[in-house]
Amino acid sequence: MSRAGVCIASAIVAFAIGSLAAQSAARGSGAAVSGTSTARTGTLRLTVPRGFDQYDTRGGLYKAGTRPPVIGHVVTDYRLPAHSPLRRGVFPMSQPERKVALELQLWDGLAAIPPSAIRLHLPLSLHQRWFHERVPAGFRRYGYLRVKRQLYEVIVWTGRQAKPLDRDALLRALASIHRTH
Repeated sequence: MSRAGVCIASAIVAFAIGSLAAQSAARGSGAAVSGTSTARTGTLRLTVPRGFDQYDTRGGLYKAGTRPPVIGHVVTDYRLPAHSPLRRGVFPMSQPERKVALELQLWDGLAAIPPSAIRLHLPLSLHQRWFHERVPAGFRRYGYLRVKRQLYEVIVWTGRQAKPLDRDALLRALASIHRTH
């Protein structure tokens, strides 16, 4: 193999390793932002309910040695611990049974989503065709929507014993998701 071929192959391997690292460990700091009224992801914007915390999620493809871009937001009615997978954009199967959470992020998965899985549309509500999973602590709904050729993932967690006011606030945040242009 020529010297140029070796350089190109090395660059491809480095890019692939950096991309995989972004997916797992480098999803970002996920620092909480309280009091924020809106959060923007791609061409979508959502209203963050008063009293809820909003965390950036980072990931996707990015240049080695730089910080991954913000690809989404998690909105919760509780403070996330520093080690929480939600701060890295990974939504675990179960959350606290007295709490609620909403994640909106650009789909950055390496696997393609089949067209039949893209079931959601704006305005979002729980009356659409969500994928759903019941777990002992609550109910997890997730789905995908396409806006302007961009695919988004939306996940809603409702704890079994979550306060009705928090559930209502979360549903208003879900319904508030809209295109910015």
